[in-house]
Amino acid sequence: IYTLSLHDALPIYQPVVISSAALILSGVWCFANFGVSFMGMAFIIGLVLVFAGLAGALVFMKTDFGNRVVKDSLNWFLAETIIFFILGFVVLSNRLVGDSAIQFVFGLLTLYAGIMRVIAYSRRIRGAKYSWLFTLGFGIADILFGIYIFFNFTTMAIPTVIVVGALLSLCGVNRMIFAVAMNSFHVSVVRGNSIIADLENWEK
Repeated sequence: IYTLSLHDALPIYQPVVISSAALILSGVWCFANFGVSFMGMAFIIGLVLVFAGLAGALVFMKTDFGNRVVKDSLNWFLAETIIFFILGFVVLSNRLVGDSAIQFVFGLLTLYAGIMRVIAYSRRIRGAKYSWLFTLGFGIADILFGIYIFFNFTTMAIPTVIVVGALLSLCGVNRMIFAVAMNSFHVSVVRGNSIIADLENWEK
């Protein structure tokens, strides 16, 4: 039985790693320019979101669905990827106007991502224990932060650019963890850039 190493997994998940780093950096960029309005940063943020969507779609297309472990593990990721792609175009087209609307939409995105990660944890491969514990932990953090955003204006009133930066950074870390978690699977066959996960640890 062959176990996929991180070095072997990178050709498959490298787009996710790169787009995750771009999300984190864009979040840091928002922190560094907190005095600028969201509309002044919309172009870069929109491009990063579209890139994250395209990277996720590329990984989804490269993955072998002959094994339901891989398919179940990526269905939630595909849904998130589609949302990133659509939201990126919405931001690029300047359809998000007003701080409350911006925070509401990004809060919903984070809340959805957190719920999907908790669901993914319930369908995890038992052999990937530690990676999936991180997925669960950050999923819960997503949910809590997403809920808080709905009450931000009546509590701490954190500026919109800071909120968006925090959400982008959190999403980037989440997707980076996903790439590492996929690498933790017990892999029996490696064929080019496609993988087939070993079922021996499925639902044990």
